[in-house]
Amino acid sequence: MANEQVLERWVNAGGIKTHYVTAGEGDPVILLHGGGAGAFALHNWAPTIPALAAAGFSVYAPDVVGFGLTDKPVGWHTHEKKVEHLKYFIDALCLDRVHLVGNSMGAGISCGFIVKYPEQVMKMTLMGGGAVRLGKLTPSLQGIQKFTPSREKMRSILESLTARPELVTDAMVESRYQMSILPGAQEANSAFLADLPFEEFLTSTEKKLETTPHPVLLVWGEEDHVVPLPLGERLHEVLPNSRLEVFPNCGHWTQLEEPEGFSNTLIEFFSEKE
Repeated sequence: MANEQVLERWVNAGGIKTHYVTAGEGDPVILLHGGGAGAFALHNWAPTIPALAAAGFSVYAPDVVGFGLTDKPVGWHTHEKKVEHLKYFIDALCLDRVHLVGNSMGAGISCGFIVKYPEQVMKMTLMGGGAVRLGKLTPSLQGIQKFTPSREKMRSILESLTARPELVTDAMVESRYQMSILPGAQEANSAFLADLPFEEFLTSTEKKLETTPHPVLLVWGEEDHVVPLPLGERLHEVLPNSRLEVFPNCGHWTQLEEPEGFSNTLIEFFSEKE
């Protein structure tokens, strides 16, 4: 039976001291959180980690380089460098082939990884993001891009990520705010967001995704105002072996707004025989 206890760990990933949480035993699943001020793995994936572990998977959720408790070296703000960090992380844990789950920024990283290292991926899930061109930034993304640390602004941003603002608690705001004021956090986040909408990375990666044979699950909130549903529909057109699952009454955070339904959808997808 899977060990559902969630453990905090550290690993040297290519010289970057990387914080991650882990649980369970079985096929490895890497969970990659979204961007924005104060983002970190455990907040993004708190309900998902024990659910996947209980279903018989080994779960690894790192704080992406530049975020959370992981190191924030100058120059590691681009998607390309974050893909490189993910490669270092997977190799440091001596994992062979993995399932990827990426939310928003994490979806972009996942797409970059599957293009560059296809032999190391079994299946991939993208939610609220991925490597297709965004076009004009949504007002929500513009607000995230212009963030300066304060609890009030943090609450406003978090509420923009969900179709149900009442889900944003004081504890959630405080934990994200505290992460956003760690040394180097604001600088790393600002450098990452300054490149929005990442046209060079997205343009080069989107074309390569058209020949990706891997099974891909796309999960989108019907009321996602950060990265709207038409982008998910575009990804569905680009990825040849994909399916799109749309969750009603959800925004950018399906995994937190409908945790049971989201986790069950993941478990079913990763358990299907190819």
